[in-house]
Amino acid sequence: MQTVLPMLRSLRRSCRTRVVRVFGTCPAPRVVRASLPVAVLLAATGCERVVDVRVPDAPPRLVVEARLERVLDAVHGRQAITLTRSQPYFSRTAPEGAAGATVSVTEVETGRVVPFAAVAGAPGRYATDSLEITTGREYALRIEWNGERFEGRERALAVPRVDSLYFVERRSDVGPATGVRAAITFRDPAGVANWYIVDQFVNGVRLVMPDT
Repeated sequence: MQTVLPMLRSLRRSCRTRVVRVFGTCPAPRVVRASLPVAVLLAATGCERVVDVRVPDAPPRLVVEARLERVLDAVHGRQAITLTRSQPYFSRTAPEGAAGATVSVTEVETGRVVPFAAVAGAPGRYATDSLEITTGREYALRIEWNGERFEGRERALAVPRVDSLYFVERRSDVGPATGVRAAITFRDPAGVANWYIVDQFVNGVRLVMPDT
């Protein structure tokens, strides 16, 4: 498990859209007359129409993905921060990296400032090998980009150790199982308001799924 420090959060999408179902004008009820004068059948029909709400694209904004981590039993100083630009909600292209930023993290208690250097060949990616996270300390993020300054501050909290790791079938609401997924068990300390994020990696690639 890891000590995860979410420094600054931002939505990757700059706008929303939704599908609204409204009742349109329906045909008048049909009167069906039987050939024999025994009954008159009324068949009322209903209809609905799908309306796509178009939302104008908002100006691009800076998206910050900054997580400072301390891995239990494998503590290291390697940290990375990713900066991208927001994009239209239905865009099918990868977000553009925000290059040219100045990124640093300060250890609040000591005043030590650790600069993050741009990673060659990865626009918007900034990294350092010199920031070993200490549980209980406070860290301040500072970003300067396009004439603007962004700041965030958070304290590194401890996380419990993983007791066990196992695999369970991945089931859907309908149909058979759709494979397996990893699951873990651990003891959440009593009396402490904790929130956790669990990342899964397959062959070194982060697996992003609805239940992860």
